[in-house]
Amino acid sequence: MVSEGWMYLPTIGLFLGVAQTLAVWLNSPTFKGAPIIAAAAVAIAALLFGMKTYSQNETYRNPVTFYENIIHSDGNRSRAYPNLGLYYLDEGDFDTAVKFLQSALENPGEPDRPIGQLSEATLHVQLALAYLRISLDEDDQVAPDAVIKALSYSTQIPEAIDELNKALKLNPHFVLAHTLLRTIYSWQESQKGEVK
Repeated sequence: MVSEGWMYLPTIGLFLGVAQTLAVWLNSPTFKGAPIIAAAAVAIAALLFGMKTYSQNETYRNPVTFYENIIHSDGNRSRAYPNLGLYYLDEGDFDTAVKFLQSALENPGEPDRPIGQLSEATLHVQLALAYLRISLDEDDQVAPDAVIKALSYSTQIPEAIDELNKALKLNPHFVLAHTLLRTIYSWQESQKGEVK
């Protein structure tokens, strides 16, 4: 499939040819009503293109409408699902984030564009954060105290641990996955000590 951005340059020649044909036709002495018809056609075309532009701007309004449009038009879902998952994770809508991140892992990419092991490991960590109900901060980091606070209320700690282990299987040097697991295990040990 051809990306629409690559079509701009080749279509310049087409539009120049059409413009030249219209210029010759409008200057023809045989048809005196041509300027009026041409002005009406240009006005109608401008109105139609303006309506289409307005409609397309609604698609680009925010990340949700943009990526959902990609999904509904059979575009590259391997990029839309993770981006929607991350958007909802940042917004604190963890259940929706889980849905899109799971879809991203179930749809690993187009045959010519697989998501890759490092990206897949990141998806597993993001899914673990969604299970724990933790958003990334403005620097895309996770504060350890935010993790400890979230663990007290989380009901999906085993699922998060499973996702973090999957991330480490794909990328054994993933620092955030190690840090999160260490924090979770330390918290679990401290809870066992408090129960005694």
